[in-house]
Amino acid sequence: MDFNVKDINETEKEIQIKITQEELIPHFEEAFKEYQRKVELPGFRKGKVPMHMIKKMYGESIEYEKLEKLADNFFRKVTEEQNINPIGMPALVDMDYKRGETAMYRIKYEVNPSFELKEYKGMTFEKEVHKVTEREVEEEIKHILSANATFEETQTATDETHVVIYDMEYLDETGTIVVGDKVLNQRINLSDDHLPEFKNALINSSVGDKPIVNFEMAHEGHQHKYSVRLIVKKIERIIPPEFSDELVKKITKEKVTSISEFKAQLEKDIQAYWHDINDRKLRDSIVEKIISSYEFTVPHFMVDNLLESYIDRLKEKYPKKELPPDFDIEKYKKENHENAVWQVKWYFISQRIIEAENINIEDAELEKLVEADVERTGIDKERLLQYYKSSQSLKDKLLTNKLMTFLISNNNIIEQIKE
Repeated sequence: MDFNVKDINETEKEIQIKITQEELIPHFEEAFKEYQRKVELPGFRKGKVPMHMIKKMYGESIEYEKLEKLADNFFRKVTEEQNINPIGMPALVDMDYKRGETAMYRIKYEVNPSFELKEYKGMTFEKEVHKVTEREVEEEIKHILSANATFEETQTATDETHVVIYDMEYLDETGTIVVGDKVLNQRINLSDDHLPEFKNALINSSVGDKPIVNFEMAHEGHQHKYSVRLIVKKIERIIPPEFSDELVKKITKEKVTSISEFKAQLEKDIQAYWHDINDRKLRDSIVEKIISSYEFTVPHFMVDNLLESYIDRLKEKYPKKELPPDFDIEKYKKENHENAVWQVKWYFISQRIIEAENINIEDAELEKLVEADVERTGIDKERLLQYYKSSQSLKDKLLTNKLMTFLISNNNIIEQIKE
């Protein structure tokens, strides 16, 4: 058996394998015997057709069928002997064979990229530190009071403390109603600013009014103009509850008992929210800077698999877990291809850093995590520990967090306070 490896790029290879007739004969004889046991011909019992008739009548097709089955065996034998570590599924590109002569396979496969680790420590990054203001706390309290408000029906929306329920009819360029293009029972809180044209048209409106609204909306990279008529059906005045210790006890289920304690907890929650956002930004900037210093090709099959996982997650958001009939999967893959390449590239770089720094997850860390999760999950401690030890996805997540903690602690982080 002879072979020759051809480099297509850094990760994609093609191997040509030549097998002599002498090497093939034992495999063919095995195939002939297997076929003989199954074949039936007039005048012969099953399994009793003479071998010379089998070879004469079916020999060529049996040999070709056997050659296709042997392709993977020969490929694995070469890669094992030559210490080649293919990833993904090899693809048979071509098979050339004439009876009685040498057989030739061309098989394409991929390998992990080869690269030298570059600098990932001692760099400088900025991290925003958000300073929570009293105004932020008060705004959050306003949202909480609004969420616990009651409503009183009225005839006119005199200010922003009202909710308007309306139907919407689309108009064509001449101002004529488009028949059948109607949206019913829309609801807008006039304190919200995300639909300014609608808000301006409905404030000071009364039940039965029919204001016209012109607005623009972006779609597939273009701005589109629309004209609609709103039909005011119902108006409600928002009556927020009194902000008191009793309300605090109610909405926190007695966990917090006073306004001052509630405000202090809100400030902590808002601070934690901004800490998570800014920590994520810092992590992204570290990863982005590390990746930007590398230029290597990533395996196609890993990118393709990742894009398929994106689509699977997208399906979860739709009814029956099915994409709409007009969903353009190829367009979606094209739009997300660059991000998938970025993710795969970071996977290889991060694994090399983890290996270089000997970062791993100890059993003691899993036991500590179990201690924190036993009460929350209600699962027996030993059973939960065994599950955590067997969960590769959990270990990968913990390992990623540990790597990011290592990178943050081994780079210079300059904090910038920002309100």
